[in-house]
Amino acid sequence: MRKRQTQRMRWARQAAQAGLLAAVLSLTAGRAQALGWTSEVVDSPPDHDAGLESSIAFDTAGRPHIAYTERIDGNLKYAHRNAANVWVVETVDSAGLAGSGVSLALDASGMAHISYHRSADSVSMGDVRYAERHCFFGDFFCSWAITTLATGTHSPFAVGNTGIAIDGAGNIHVTFVDNAASQLRYTKHDSTGWWAPMAVTPLGSGTTSIAVDGNDLPHIAFSDQNAGTQGYVHIACVFILCGFSFEPIDHGDHGVIRLDGAGHAHVVYGSNSDVKYAHRACDPTATGCAWTTQTVFAGAGPLAGQSLAVTATGVPHVSFYRTVAAEVRYAHHTFFGWTNERADILGSGFGTTAIALDAAGNPNISYHDSFNNDLRHAVGVPAPPPVLGTFEKAPAAVLSF
Repeated sequence: MRKRQTQRMRWARQAAQAGLLAAVLSLTAGRAQALGWTSEVVDSPPDHDAGLESSIAFDTAGRPHIAYTERIDGNLKYAHRNAANVWVVETVDSAGLAGSGVSLALDASGMAHISYHRSADSVSMGDVRYAERHCFFGDFFCSWAITTLATGTHSPFAVGNTGIAIDGAGNIHVTFVDNAASQLRYTKHDSTGWWAPMAVTPLGSGTTSIAVDGNDLPHIAFSDQNAGTQGYVHIACVFILCGFSFEPIDHGDHGVIRLDGAGHAHVVYGSNSDVKYAHRACDPTATGCAWTTQTVFAGAGPLAGQSLAVTATGVPHVSFYRTVAAEVRYAHHTFFGWTNERADILGSGFGTTAIALDAAGNPNISYHDSFNNDLRHAVGVPAPPPVLGTFEKAPAAVLSF
């Protein structure tokens, strides 16, 4: 009798353990798992501050491309991982001081297109430039064609940057802040060439970011540095009449915009010392659209250098500096809310981060390690599920005695 009781107790204990395991697995399936992060140095020119600003994108082969500044020498540089999985670094523009306000987009063939500022020296008004990479025989015999889009528009003493995006037809869209005219401007390259930059809205000092939807129309996020506000503009049409339509989002700065598969706008931005996120939703039964805002991370510090990637289904992924702790952090939204984790710890950190998702949906971040003056790249991959132990297999049926 005692032996039978012992056997039943062991089976009951195994059943309870199995139930606990199922409950834990069910819970962890719903919550975000911490990622395993690896980081590497992409470029480390001695004392040249590589990657203080950067922009990252993936080609259709799943390889990362990064455009970035080399501040001390004033060079615009570009790095990509080639077919041999080796980082290849190129200098795009070394005339004067080039590369601030950098933004990168890749076309359908994986060729890089970059918008950026260039000035003669540290006190002169700068230009907006566009660089396009051309290669022959795959990734060999490559060169850069550089075009000036606007002259004398960027003040070295004012906040400003550029943004670039490529639509489904291969047209190139660029937005930038014209400090001289106090305007947010937009231009486009199509089969006729480059359009003359048009004024979008008054903006003396601030930042801008651009994305294009499935109809090849631009959506622009912009911050007014003087007013401390974050706004949004897109093209709206009534019958055959089209124009820019403006919407306020929140108090904030340095916004980055991305669109999901349905064309809904998502923006990440700084607000005081917090990193915040806004999503635009439209109700077809209502009269218009509305923005909802959330705090991604409170107390990241000023100038967190936030960036954004969004999946086709609308899941946001955010990178930023936690400047008070010299950390690069990653956050994304789940059913349970925002989760965040450390991607790398630096001796010190400031500048911008940039984030993109690879083909497997893993976050990849480019950023500046100001302690070592490096451009770095980090990738986070899911950690294996926890192993809680093994259990004896209980019998299919338990006999009663």
